[in-house]
Amino acid sequence: MRVHSCHRNVPSGSLNAFKNVLNGVFVEQLPCSPHFFYPPIYHYNTSAAQTLAGLRVEVQRLRDEEDHLQRRIHRDQSSLEQIQTLMYARINKANEMQNFLAAISRLPNEMLLAIFEEAVSRRWRDLAIHSPRLWRRVCITPRIAPRMLEMYKTRASRALDIEIWGWRDRRDFQRFDAALEMMLDSSSRWRSLSIACVCDTHLSHLTLKLSHVGHFSGLKHFTFRALRPGQTSSIAFLMESATPPQPHHPGQALAPCALKSLDAENFTLTGDLSSIHARATQNFARLSSLTLRRYSNDARSFRIMIDFSAFRAMLTGIPNLTTLVLHGQPLRFRTDPVGGQQGQNEIHGSSLGGGIGAAANAAMIALPQLHTLVLHPGVLKPRYLQHTISAIYAPALRHFELVFPDSKISGQSVVERLFVDASPPKSSSSSTSYASYASSSLVPEEHMNRRHPRFPRVETVVLHNASSAGTALAFIHAFPYTTQCKIGRWGRNRNRGRGGRGENRIRVKVRNCSGIRIRIGDLDMRLQPAHALHIGIDCAPSRSVNLAKKLSESSSIGYAMNISGAMSSLRSSSKGC
Repeated sequence: MRVHSCHRNVPSGSLNAFKNVLNGVFVEQLPCSPHFFYPPIYHYNTSAAQTLAGLRVEVQRLRDEEDHLQRRIHRDQSSLEQIQTLMYARINKANEMQNFLAAISRLPNEMLLAIFEEAVSRRWRDLAIHSPRLWRRVCITPRIAPRMLEMYKTRASRALDIEIWGWRDRRDFQRFDAALEMMLDSSSRWRSLSIACVCDTHLSHLTLKLSHVGHFSGLKHFTFRALRPGQTSSIAFLMESATPPQPHHPGQALAPCALKSLDAENFTLTGDLSSIHARATQNFARLSSLTLRRYSNDARSFRIMIDFSAFRAMLTGIPNLTTLVLHGQPLRFRTDPVGGQQGQNEIHGSSLGGGIGAAANAAMIALPQLHTLVLHPGVLKPRYLQHTISAIYAPALRHFELVFPDSKISGQSVVERLFVDASPPKSSSSSTSYASYASSSLVPEEHMNRRHPRFPRVETVVLHNASSAGTALAFIHAFPYTTQCKIGRWGRNRNRGRGGRGENRIRVKVRNCSGIRIRIGDLDMRLQPAHALHIGIDCAPSRSVNLAKKLSESSSIGYAMNISGAMSSLRSSSKGC
């Protein structure tokens, strides 16, 4: 039998032998040539099996050792718990023995109860009852009981601090009226009165009661916070010039009001100018601090703004005013009080020779004792801020503060109103800002010397979001004798830096300012000897300590300061820092 292939003929015997090899059968007739010999596969299988068996033995040994250690840990843990239990039992036993040996343990319970009632609780009770300062603050709220109000009046000293707040529901009228009736007989003892979060019904009733019943000869502080934008406070009970004898004080003449501090929101003045001035002269003669706030700056509260003429009539009757704080826009001006450049000439003439009377005649408010002026407009571009600054004549002012709410947009420029000019050049107009005017190279130096600061004696200046790169120089010239100055940002996100990180303010105090050189933008000047120079730096918390350390150790200071978003370089060097 012959089998045909594609190349040559293959014998049938060889073909059968090849088939047997493929079927895994060993055939002796096959040639054992070295060229066709391959090692058997079972040699490799035997080596892998031995390795696997060894690994299995090692794993079992490790598992046995793990079980042994676990049993040992469990045994030691049980022993530890037994020792701890025994130790705590011995400690408790020792404490019991110590308490038994104490002298107080030998007394019977009846005697201990008598000591507690007669000595311990009574002592604390007597201290609370006979300490008038603990009963001085009286909070009249919807939750207070009438007997508590009577207890406050009995146990407090002569001075009472009254707080009325939380009466939002007009349905509590009877309780509100009963609480007022109980406290009005002690109105002569009221040292302070604070009203907040009171609905219109209760506020009207309260004002009526205070106007016809109250007697406030000892009242020194008054505070009012509105519940809504349109709610006003006229404090008619303090502005009445003549009041008949009161039922609670028959035949007793009214003493002049001793009010020293007035902090009112949405404050209004009623009556003509002469009556406002007369009532302020009689009732606010001792007032030293006046704070006027506006609930909001929207159209709803526009009608409650105080007219400047009424405001001036009131302030001219307060000769001892030292602090004036304006939040929001509480004042409304119908005309510019300075009347352009002509008004500024009159102001400057009054400050040099005319005196305070001439300043008052120039439609200004003369405040000879005013030391602090704080302006928080509450909006980026207030309407009457320039008019307010121009209308105040305060030759003794020591502290000036101007804070805008945000740093995204520069606030209204008020730099030109911080100066008075005796003889301005004819070519200049009143609308030209002082910043551009001072930076011009065509302005003669002798005319620059004729511009005088409006508040020359200011020592402390606080400007937040008020200055820019173009007005920084003008602000420095506006306060020539300043020893403390804070110029920075004050916004809604002022506690967060880039990436949500907070920012800290470093305050550096240089005691010897003689020879210090300061460069801010185009400004290059040397400070004269002064008491101290305070420098504020805003930086991330991680850099605060290192930066403060470097500034305190270095004799020369160089850093960059951000003034209302405009980067300016501030370099100072001194040998005696």
